Amino acid sequence: MAAHEVKLFTKDALGTDDCTDLLERLAAGSLSAAELFVAAHERLALAEDLHAATCPVPLPTDLDEHTLPFAIKDNTNVAGLPTTHGSIAFSGTPARHNAPIVDEFATTGFRPIAKTTLPEFGLTATTEYSQTTGVDEIVRGHTANPWHTSYIAGGSSGGSAALVAAGVVPAAHANDGGGSIRIPAACCGLVGLKPSLGRLPLPYLAKNLPLQIVTEGILTRSVRDTALVFAALERRTSMAKVLAQADEQQLSRHGDPRHGVDLGLKAIGHVSAPIGRRLRIAMFTRRPDGEQADDACVDSVQDMVTACRKLGHRVSHIDNPATAAFGHNFLLYWSMLAASVRLAGTTPVRLLNGQRNPLQMPDFSANRLEPMTNALALHFMRRFWKLPASMRSLRQFALNYRRLFKDYDVLLCPTLGQVVPKAGHLAPNLPFATLESRLRKFACFTPADNIAGTPAISLPISLDQNGLPVGVQFSAELGHEGDLLALAAELEASGALLENTPRLAPATQQRSNRAHIS
Repeated sequence: MAAHEVKLFTKDALGTDDCTDLLERLAAGSLSAAELFVAAHERLALAEDLHAATCPVPLPTDLDEHTLPFAIKDNTNVAGLPTTHGSIAFSGTPARHNAPIVDEFATTGFRPIAKTTLPEFGLTATTEYSQTTGVDEIVRGHTANPWHTSYIAGGSSGGSAALVAAGVVPAAHANDGGGSIRIPAACCGLVGLKPSLGRLPLPYLAKNLPLQIVTEGILTRSVRDTALVFAALERRTSMAKVLAQADEQQLSRHGDPRHGVDLGLKAIGHVSAPIGRRLRIAMFTRRPDGEQADDACVDSVQDMVTACRKLGHRVSHIDNPATAAFGHNFLLYWSMLAASVRLAGTTPVRLLNGQRNPLQMPDFSANRLEPMTNALALHFMRRFWKLPASMRSLRQFALNYRRLFKDYDVLLCPTLGQVVPKAGHLAPNLPFATLESRLRKFACFTPADNIAGTPAISLPISLDQNGLPVGVQFSAELGHEGDLLALAAELEASGALLENTPRLAPATQQRSNRAHIS
């Protein structure tokens, strides 16, 4: 099939609205939650070319009238649905309980219509596969970018990003251990905030890692939606209630003292206005290897520098705080995760699913793992003795990185080191030396904030020469998501972000109106 754009915004109940607009229409009584879910299911059926969804959920019959359609990444338990982690090395069994973050999202007013794809165990920056399904022996299709299906949607939250960018759902769950929220956000033209470590409940396995790097989060099409969702999560209440009480000063300035996992974090509040004070911003555009990012990525950062200075913020240039040594140390730690899967069989899989009884899991078949997973495991086994020193270096990096925020409020850099590549460029069955080299150039700016635990947000800025989005990343001190959201709101209001208003087409013409690209 020829490559094409997949944008499913039609004159149905969802229209082109974001979460905020949909909730206001629900409150006004101009549509019902049931109509939204019917529209989302219809759009999902038209999104098959994206290969972004797994486990569709039947239309619910018990909807609260302030509920929005949503999607959950398939490394997270939803009661009654299997969790496969993007792997065919085992067959997922239905989860008995929701993961904590799923219950949190339900409280805010989200309900899933499907689970979304990820690369095997979320170990890479593209949602692609080389292994067959094991059922019909057909190689699984890569999760495609809705802007152009020949290109990747990023990873590891690629399925969630594709569904949001295509308009199937207004927002979707994602999580991030090395850039897995921000990378697909940049690829698909979305807003992707990785919160501070401890802001939201940790995934089960992440609690037991020697270095905690994973955070839960969300992908949206607008800054205001991201701010609204985090305000609702922080207060353990619905988004509709946050909107209804938005004029109350105490709700815009103070969070629920119970918020998050780490009670020492500064509350975010409901960020609904641009930042008041002028910020000290430090920018860099060189990758950890010392080379410049792609021209389009550098140009987008320069555009942001110009926009920030026009708004009165002070911008200085610094060297990238991450060096080549950081990249080597992070890769060794990352490869340890793959080795734990490869060597321990079902044990880490049971932990990932929150199941401790081995009889609850089917047989694990290591020979069904992706070549990249096996290659990462081998990378670790050949260097495992270096791990203690690497972890000491990563911990020291985290301390040094956070010290930067004594002199600067925010750091600015490209989200990606390269423009969005075509499918196959980062394929998991490439020779490992080739794949490693390409990943170092592509996904090189995001891991620093995972090691430091600091919040970072990817914002869509422009389009590259192929018509694919380009994003930039802002990072802040631990607990300062509010500063990032307020700055993003100011940039959005000033017109500095990518104009991403969806094009509307009649629902009956959706298939015929797809623009095929040669």
